Amino acid sequence: KFALILNCQESLLAEISILHGVLLFSKNDYFGAIVQYILTLGFVEPSYVIRKFLDVSQIDYLIEYLQKIHEKKLAKKEHTALLLNCYVKKQKIENLSHFLSESSL
Repeated sequence: KFALILNCQESLLAEISILHGVLLFSKNDYFGAIVQYILTLGFVEPSYVIRKFLDVSQIDYLIEYLQKIHEKKLAKKEHTALLLNCYVKKQKIENLSHFLSESSL
């Protein structure tokens, strides 16, 4: 019963975080929005968030989100490819090298 209650609480917190993220995103507070969206990992399909941050001016926020997906071991090969492309586009060679040395691609 405790596990069910805990899961319901986590689901509710994820729902609140997604709504808060949507509000912050609509106010162009991309940093605040990505913080909220990171809290929804495991509850909200990552593609929902990724689509919001595909604009070139928001790549740094997308990188932050994709890194968290990898840290939480939720990444699929598409997420990895997108993260690597973002590193290249932003010329974050050190991040790219570190990621490649730490991962088992």
